Amino acid sequence: MCDELRAQGVELTVLPVALHRNPVNVLRARREVRELNQQQHFHHIHSFGLNSLFMVPPSLFHKTSASIIGSDAFGEVNRAGKYTKLGGIARWWFSSSLSKLAGIRPVSDVVWQKIKDLIPSTMPVAIFPNGINTSLFPEVSKQEARLALQLDAEVVYVFFPSNTKLGVKNFPLAQRIFTEAQKQFGPRLQWLFAPMGGQHLMNLHYRAADITLLTSLHEGSPNVVKESLFCGTPVFASDVGDVKKHVEATGFGAVFNPLANENVVAAQLLQVLAAERNATITAACKSYCINELSAKTAAQRMISFWKAATDL
Repeated sequence: MCDELRAQGVELTVLPVALHRNPVNVLRARREVRELNQQQHFHHIHSFGLNSLFMVPPSLFHKTSASIIGSDAFGEVNRAGKYTKLGGIARWWFSSSLSKLAGIRPVSDVVWQKIKDLIPSTMPVAIFPNGINTSLFPEVSKQEARLALQLDAEVVYVFFPSNTKLGVKNFPLAQRIFTEAQKQFGPRLQWLFAPMGGQHLMNLHYRAADITLLTSLHEGSPNVVKESLFCGTPVFASDVGDVKKHVEATGFGAVFNPLANENVVAAQLLQVLAAERNATITAACKSYCINELSAKTAAQRMISFWKAATDL
C-alpha cells in the first residue's frame, strides 16, 4: 500500500503502530510520535494496539487526524461484532482510544455500524481496508497450477489459506466442517494448505483450489478473501468483517454462521462447490476486484480523503 501511494505522488510518513504485546514497539512508536510532535507540530497519533501502520502525509501533520489501514483495524472493531463481545473495561478502552483520534469519517459501512455508537464524529479520521497488489497474482490456469504443484487433476481441493496454528483463524472449526463435507462428498475431497513461501506459491495454491475456506470467528477485511476472488476461486467464509459484501457483490461463494451446525455448514460448502461459474461470471468477479479491492483503488480513495481533509 505504501508503495502504491508513493507511486501516485504522495510524500508519506509511515509510523509503526504500538502493539500492546510488544513493549519495544510501544516505546519505539512513542519516541517517533514525540519527535514528530516536536518537528511537525502534529497533535497526536494513538494506536490502540493494532498491528498495522499509520500512514500520514506531511500536509496533515498540523491536524489531529490519521488514517488507519489493515485488517487488524477492522478486526479490532469486529471484536464488538456478532460472535465476540466487547464490554466493560475493554469497551471503555476501545471507545477511549478512538476518541483520542478526535473522530471518525469511515469509508466502510461495516465498520461504521459497529463504532458509530462509541464516539462522536468531529474531525477527519478514516479507517480503510487494505487493497491487494493484483500484480502478485498473474493469470495461471487451474491445470497449470496443479501441474506446477504436482497435485492430482481429479481431486477436489479445499484451500485453507492461513497458518492452521493461528487461533484467530479457527482451524479446528474448518477441520470439523471439512470432515463432515468429506463424509457427504467422498474421499476425492482433500485439503490444500497455505504454502511456506512467497506470493508466487500462494497464487498457484489459490488457482489450483476449487474453493477457499475461511472459518475465523472475527476478521476485518481479510486479504485472503480478496485474493481468492481475484484468482477466480470461490470463497466459503464465516460471516465476519466485510466478507459478505464482497462475496455477494461477485456471486463467487457464500458466507456462513460459524456457530451453526457443522453438518449444515458442510452441506452449504458443497453447494458452493457445485455452483456453475462461466467465463463471464469469472471475468466480472476479477473486474470487481480490480475496481474495488486493489491497492491502486484503495490508494486513490485514501488520497481523495486526505485532500478533502486538508482542503487541497
